Amino acid sequence: LGYLLYWIVNIRRIKSDLEKSLILARLKSLEYQINPHFLFNTLNVLAELTHIDPELAEKTTLTFAKYLRDVIDEESLISIEKELSIVRNFVFVQKVRFPEIEVHYNIDPSILQVKVPKLAIQMLVENAIKHGIRSKGNIWINGYVEEDKVVIEVIDDGQGFKEMKEGAGLQNLKDRLKHLVNGGLIYYRENDKTVFRIELIKD
Repeated sequence: LGYLLYWIVNIRRIKSDLEKSLILARLKSLEYQINPHFLFNTLNVLAELTHIDPELAEKTTLTFAKYLRDVIDEESLISIEKELSIVRNFVFVQKVRFPEIEVHYNIDPSILQVKVPKLAIQMLVENAIKHGIRSKGNIWINGYVEEDKVVIEVIDDGQGFKEMKEGAGLQNLKDRLKHLVNGGLIYYRENDKTVFRIELIKD
């Protein structure tokens, strides 16, 4: 009886934690919509492009609109394929501002339908640009199967960190990975590169 009561209490706690994580995820999605830096910088770029390259301005506007539509979608879990679509749209807009950013994709097709928390990969790519390579450098996005795990890596060749201070964004991602897909997140420096590694237990 005591064992049963323990599991009932534990399940309730996990459910409560998950509900909190989902609320935070939705708030984070809202933050992406109204983030003044990303939004205003993109709008300023579009204003300039309308004069110097109207065709690129139109393409960037449509890409940015698609990105925002996907971000405000209420789905908490999406396929890696759909997540990568969000990433590609985000990167396209960023490259208009920073053309010397290069993102390389190496994804095993067999994992494309695996579910991940929405914005999981996108957040790590944004983090790599903001805190790693800044306006110039390389980002690699790798996805593959390793034994009983699906692994997604976001690697950049920026300056990196001596001691990572884990903010609310990374902690939120860890919580969502843990409760939504039984996954985890680790990060480290290796061969002068910063590696963020998502691990999902393979079904």
